[in-house]
Amino acid sequence: MNFDIGFFGLFDSPYCYENISISVDGDDFSACLSEREKIVIEKFWHKLKAERKDKVFSVQGGLGCLWYANNVLKFRPCDFKTYYAVTSSYACSLDERLSVNTYNSMRVGAVGVALKFGNQILACRRSPNVTHVRGMIDCSAAGLVMNDNGMDFKASAYQKLMAELGLEQDAVEIKGVTTIHTSRAPDFSGMVGFLAEAKVGFDSLKIKSDGGFYLVDIDNLPAFIVDHYCDKKDMNGDGAAVLLGCLARDSMISTIKWMEDLGKSFKFVRLDRSGYTERPVFEAS
Repeated sequence: MNFDIGFFGLFDSPYCYENISISVDGDDFSACLSEREKIVIEKFWHKLKAERKDKVFSVQGGLGCLWYANNVLKFRPCDFKTYYAVTSSYACSLDERLSVNTYNSMRVGAVGVALKFGNQILACRRSPNVTHVRGMIDCSAAGLVMNDNGMDFKASAYQKLMAELGLEQDAVEIKGVTTIHTSRAPDFSGMVGFLAEAKVGFDSLKIKSDGGFYLVDIDNLPAFIVDHYCDKKDMNGDGAAVLLGCLARDSMISTIKWMEDLGKSFKFVRLDRSGYTERPVFEAS
């Protein structure tokens, strides 16, 4: 099944995170890799280490890869080294590419947050110096979720708000989950998206990214998403999905239809070992 963004859950009001069952089990993602792929992955990793030296690290099993999404979410262990090679190699020449199955199977556990200030939503442009989707417009804060004897996406959301925007936990309220989705290349994600509301003014932020930011009125958010995700193509799919989750139901659906008319593909799906099956829109996940 081909799509740009697949929604396992899209909620028209924030859903309680604690009601979502999340587990990490099964074989490590590396079990499905061929020996040739392992060599390619090591080449990409050595190149990155040479560029970044001690600023990057990878722990076996330190991340999770979504393999099941049907009322519960199940992840299998994976690592940053493998994920980096997937995101870096998909557009390379054939001898540097991994298998189709590896690209189709990678859905790294990640979190995205849309931060609300009154009637405005913050979107940030990623730094040109990061390892992933450089210079692209994203949601307010986002990143990978560590597998530390389990994956806590809400705790990670608070951590990203602190690390990327300088917001202490008592300065923001996470309202709930708005989207559970996968975005294909270059994200290769299994993301849980949250809506959060700031308890302080915008001037209190300490935005880490040097890429710039946008404060977008909710009423203008559909046009903003379409302009950057579809027309200018300078917004990543994860950012588009999390920002979509800020909209009311009718606005979500009409914005998705607008983007489909411009060539983007969206599916509402379940996921198990056999792959994707379509599901109703806005069905509780």
